[in-house]
Amino acid sequence: MAIDGPGMVDSDPGYDIYNLILDLYDAGVDATDILDQFNGHRYSLDGPLFCEIHLTAGAQALWEIGLLNNQLISEVRFVIENGHGLTDWRENIGDDTVRKKVLKSFLKKISIPKKKPRPRKRYSKVARKLYACGDCVTLRHGKYLF
Repeated sequence: MAIDGPGMVDSDPGYDIYNLILDLYDAGVDATDILDQFNGHRYSLDGPLFCEIHLTAGAQALWEIGLLNNQLISEVRFVIENGHGLTDWRENIGDDTVRKKVLKSFLKKISIPKKKPRPRKRYSKVARKLYACGDCVTLRHGKYLF
């Protein structure tokens, strides 16, 4: 799993939970079910850094759609202030000064509810599918067949 930068969603696990929440929201899933899905993934995390990434990326998505509650804000604040994620960051990635700054500003941002939550996106139905379920697709690149 890659960590590409200090931002909340700048990692593979961060993108995963962020997109999961927004996809469920766009699909019309109820708020309690979205929070249940978010909470259900939390107990399979490996280490304090991934716990911090999961919580902050999830909090970012929930804040954007107006579902971030005070309990989650308190959990995010606790995880950020205890600093175990930053210890892992320092050991595995290096300098943590930018990450500290990003976490501090993120905490300030989510402490104030978003004035206009993101509306649900409506995606158009695919009218004509290129492939049917069960089709086998092969690709040729020079003499190689994939």
